[in-house]
Amino acid sequence: LAAAAAEAEGYRAAAVARQAAAARETEAAQMAAIEAAASAAPTMDSISGGSDRRSERTSPASPDRSGSPASSASSLPPCEEAGWTRESLAEAVAAWQADGRSVASMGHVPPGARLLLSPSLLGQLCEAVPPTARFRPWSLAFSTDVNGCSLQTLFRRLDGHTQSVLLVRDESGALFGAYLSEPLRPGPRYFGTGESFLFSARRPADPEPRLVAFRWTRANTHFAHADTHGVSFGSPDCGLALDASLEAGSSRASRTYGNQPLAGSPDFMCVKLEVWSLGR
Repeated sequence: LAAAAAEAEGYRAAAVARQAAAARETEAAQMAAIEAAASAAPTMDSISGGSDRRSERTSPASPDRSGSPASSASSLPPCEEAGWTRESLAEAVAAWQADGRSVASMGHVPPGARLLLSPSLLGQLCEAVPPTARFRPWSLAFSTDVNGCSLQTLFRRLDGHTQSVLLVRDESGALFGAYLSEPLRPGPRYFGTGESFLFSARRPADPEPRLVAFRWTRANTHFAHADTHGVSFGSPDCGLALDASLEAGSSRASRTYGNQPLAGSPDFMCVKLEVWSLGR
């Protein structure tokens, strides 16, 4: 009996070892796939180095092209206090296309909507997102101004949308957000790929948007998480998080993205949230 028990224990130990080895191989394959996807995304150098290229294309990328008034002494330029329109974005896209520049097209935007997304920021985000998303139509899938502060409405309106850009303005006037390479959906696990990134678009003192992207550091794969309590990006401290009311949020340095705090303060009030869908 003792010999039989020892033999059975040996079989169990061998089975556990095989399972552990299989799990390690699966995890290694997943990490390799994520790294391969991330390697195709533009690097921070390509974005920061692109500032000189953008200066050469001032006319299509600058808010001045669409009639933006000069900035005032307030934390936001008057045009951004009032909000941009679909028409101002469409005019900028048409100007870029006339100059021979391949850019994204404009999708559905509710009539009369006042937007956080400016022509300048649209141009910079088009350069930052992966090439596969760069030329997809941008549609306003959700806005707290249009759809209210409802997390469930946000989930419902993004159902079936594969890639999205979240754009947040806080009470200090800071503008920031996230690009998500997979559908934003509630669930028990983190999701996303190495193409996802966080970004700062404007600090309170900046007169114009200036995109700074924070990409995957490979420290972990906690790209995004969503449930009935809110949405978050990165860990162990969230690079960006919004609660279920979509009114209170936080932003701290995360290991996932290696980001600096994005908002005017670590804990902030969300004045406005927009979520843009990049095709379906």
